Amino acid sequence: MLKKWTEQQIQHCLHSFEQSHRQLQDNMDGLLNRQSALDTGLKEQRSHQEQCVGTQAARLRHMEAKLNNKMDSLEKSLHHELQLLKHNYHKGFRSVHDAIETLKEITDLKSRLDKGHIKKELGHIYSNLECRKLENRSDTALWWHKYVQPTAQGSEVANLW
Repeated sequence: MLKKWTEQQIQHCLHSFEQSHRQLQDNMDGLLNRQSALDTGLKEQRSHQEQCVGTQAARLRHMEAKLNNKMDSLEKSLHHELQLLKHNYHKGFRSVHDAIETLKEITDLKSRLDKGHIKKELGHIYSNLECRKLENRSDTALWWHKYVQPTAQGSEVANLW
């Protein structure tokens, strides 16, 4: 009986051991499956993350290129506007300078014309004065001969003359 009981105990231990072993094996298989699933998920997550990083990097490079193009375009536009402003400034300055020169020429011409006109008028005035002087002299001479000369005391009138 001891032998039987020992065999039963051994059988029971073996059965318990096998059951524990199967349970351990099942647990290990479950853990391996979970680890494999986690590894796969982690690989997928890393791949997705790398893809996102790559996409974001590509998007950033594209945005940087667009921004550089816009900056270049803006710089060229500003440079063109600056050149146009400089050109218009110089053109305006030349225009004002030319207008001043033209005004100076007109003023000089008007001055010469006015000078000629004044000389001409002064000549007329001078000739009119000369004519009147001559008329006055002849009137005075007539008056002198008519009134002063016949008198004996012409010295008073002569002093006036």
